[in-house]
Amino acid sequence: MRALYLPFSSSSSDSTTTSKFEAGPFLSKLVEEMPTCEEEEVLIQVNACNLTMWDKAHLSYMKKLGCNELACGSRVLWSGAPGGQGRQSSGRPGIPVMGIVPIDHNRPACAEYVVVDQYDIVAKPASVSDAHAASCLEDALKAYIALVYQAHVRPADLVFVPRGATGFGSMAVQLAALFGARVITSAHSEDELGYLESLQQDIVVLDCTGGVEGNKLRQMVMDESLDMGVDIIIDQGNVKQPVCDSPEWEAPTAFWTVGLSCSVLSVGGRLVTQQAGLQVEPAVSQRLLQRCASLSFLFGQAWPLGTKTHGRYLHILRDVAEKLRDNAIRPNIHHTVAFSEVTNALEQLRPDLVGNIVVTMR
Repeated sequence: MRALYLPFSSSSSDSTTTSKFEAGPFLSKLVEEMPTCEEEEVLIQVNACNLTMWDKAHLSYMKKLGCNELACGSRVLWSGAPGGQGRQSSGRPGIPVMGIVPIDHNRPACAEYVVVDQYDIVAKPASVSDAHAASCLEDALKAYIALVYQAHVRPADLVFVPRGATGFGSMAVQLAALFGARVITSAHSEDELGYLESLQQDIVVLDCTGGVEGNKLRQMVMDESLDMGVDIIIDQGNVKQPVCDSPEWEAPTAFWTVGLSCSVLSVGGRLVTQQAGLQVEPAVSQRLLQRCASLSFLFGQAWPLGTKTHGRYLHILRDVAEKLRDNAIRPNIHHTVAFSEVTNALEQLRPDLVGNIVVTMR
């Protein structure tokens, strides 16, 4: 069985300092033994999986747990069919299913076969392709959590999603529009602008091609809201924008900061962010207080891991599957690659990518 692993390397200046763990090159290797199922697990034959960027904090944490290599699958999505082993109630042999592999599941999901808990999968509609199902499931889960359970979106709410053409951004834009909200997003390249304008939904796309400073974008958002501010901001946290027409992407800081978000929030506004190392300055905190605004953090993998949220988690997956079946949401796929090319594809991943990279296993 072919599977993808990420080996670790460690380095330290001396024995008294804390070691710094770094990831080595991705390795595709042949695993002789097929994965085995325990009680309440199923064996899945993988047809497609989505590639996502690795969180350095997560890599360091897994290394501290004693892992010398990380099975690529802790944040990889898959779409496939149960292979016939284990006790199955959520899937029968030959019935297509889809799901998300939790981060504590150190078995490769970017592989020909994967073992998962039977309660972590849902049926894949027959009309939905494997690539479409795999490409958007985690992004749709995070967008759903952010909009419904954290921002409590309501019809006629004004929602701003910076960089709405990324994999996550496109799901947030489309779901917000489906929930009846008025949506504003920004496009920072011709590819982004073309994709967002092609969506069959009523959204406002701010043309920021060529590079726009944060304060300029702030004014554009305020103009669209008639200087009343927005109700909800879904902040992707780590996305950058191109510098003018250069293919190089600005590295030091994100173009949209929490301070700018707070300056465009209306009274009672909700800011949902994925910035893990966020430090809120006192002036920004004061502005949030004066507007009775709220700040919440989004980490989609918390829901697959939590027992209290598991029922709602499965409800979201089923709802996303139905929306895919009805063409209510459209996955944003940058391109697909064969498994033999996956190591090169992983090196191309970056937060600003317009769409997702999907691996097809066969």
